[in-house]
Amino acid sequence: MPVTINGDGTITGYTPPIADGSITSAKLANGAVGTTQLANNSVTSAKTTGFQRRISTSVTLPTNTDGYVHNVTTGVKKIEIILSEVSASSNSQIHIKLGTGGNAFEGSGYGHAMGFHRTGVSNREATVSNSTGAFESYGLDAASYSIFGKWELNNPQGNTWVSNFDVWGSDAANHQFWGTGYKTLSNTLAQIIFFIESGNFDAGYLTIIETMGDD
Repeated sequence: MPVTINGDGTITGYTPPIADGSITSAKLANGAVGTTQLANNSVTSAKTTGFQRRISTSVTLPTNTDGYVHNVTTGVKKIEIILSEVSASSNSQIHIKLGTGGNAFEGSGYGHAMGFHRTGVSNREATVSNSTGAFESYGLDAASYSIFGKWELNNPQGNTWVSNFDVWGSDAANHQFWGTGYKTLSNTLAQIIFFIESGNFDAGYLTIIETMGDD
């Protein structure tokens, strides 16, 4: 039937586009919408209910002074950084800074405590420190360390991010390194940078897992 615009302004012969909610599970066979019908990343957290997770492929850490920059997916609520065989070229600490875009990372306003445990009660009591310029480790002051563990960032509300990490270092069998704290950004988190305070990475891998929320 041809489409006709009538003298009174009405239109006949026109079938409107599909209304929201008109296609239900009862009208679609299982598996009818697959990867061939959807572009990569076309379904975002804004179009889903419940949590959505993305796992990156393993990244080889760059052996330069700039560290590794990760662009954060819009809507992320949790970022897990899984570390394997991470080593520095110098006696230095691992740092994470948060940024709102453009490779500009905020270097103040962090509330963070960190330390390490090792054999002996007196040593355990003495090995703590704090940082206001980044989320950072403490006690990784040997180039021979090879680090394994997880660094996690969570967004409880607004632009506030809570950091927790727990890693093991190969230089001493009884060493465990930890840290916890928070940072409230000036805007929405867009990037993080994972780097060495002085020097550079000389080995290591990381995998990033992002979990998105409904908002």
